[in-house]
Amino acid sequence: KLTSERILRELEEKKVLLREIHHRVKNNLQVILSFIRLRIAKTHQSTIKKELTELENRIHAMARAQELLYESRDFLHLSLKEYLTDILNQLLNSDPDTARRIKFSIQIDDVQVHIDTALAIGHILTELVSNIFQHAFPENRTGEVHIRLTSTQDGILLEVEDTGVGIPSGTTLEDIAGTGLEIVLGYVNRETGGKITYESSQGLRVRILIPSTPPQS
Repeated sequence: KLTSERILRELEEKKVLLREIHHRVKNNLQVILSFIRLRIAKTHQSTIKKELTELENRIHAMARAQELLYESRDFLHLSLKEYLTDILNQLLNSDPDTARRIKFSIQIDDVQVHIDTALAIGHILTELVSNIFQHAFPENRTGEVHIRLTSTQDGILLEVEDTGVGIPSGTTLEDIAGTGLEIVLGYVNRETGGKITYESSQGLRVRILIPSTPPQS
C-alpha cells in the first residue's frame, strides 16, 4: 500500500512539475510575441514588417500549443481542430488585405494527436498558407483556398489547395523552395516521416500524409 501511495504521489508531483514547465514556456513565448508585435507596430518598412509577421505566426503556432496543453489535463495530446483553427485565424488576421481577396473553405476533423505531431502539422500549415498569401495571388488577384484535414487508417492527411498562379511546368517544390517551403519539406521528410505529393494545373494542390504517432527519435 505504501508503495502504491508513493507511486501516486510521485506521479502527481511530476504532473505539477510538467504543468509548471508548460506555464513558463507559454509565458516566455508570449513575452517574445509581445516584443515582436511592438516592433511590427513601430516599423514602417514593408520588408521588415513582412518578415516580423512571418516570425510572429511561427512563434504563435508554438505558443498556442503550449497554452492548450496548459489548459488541458492531458499534457501529451492536442485537438487538431481547435489548434489549427486558432492558427488559421491568426494567419488571416495577420494579413487582412490579402485574406479579404481569398475565399476559404476549411474542413478539419476533430482528432487528438501527440503534441509533436500537432506542432509539426501546425508549422506546416502556417508555412503553406503564408506561401499562398505571398505568391499565389499577385497583383491583387482573387481566388479560393481549400484546406482539409482528415484522419485516415494511414495517418493524418492534410490537403491545401489554391486557385492561384501555381508553379511553372517542370518545376518541383524543391526547385522553388524558399524558407517557408524548406520548413515544410523539413518537417515532412525529417521530423514526421511523412509523405508529400503535389500537382499544379489550376493553382497548386499539396497533399501531406503524416503518421499519427511521431517517429522515435
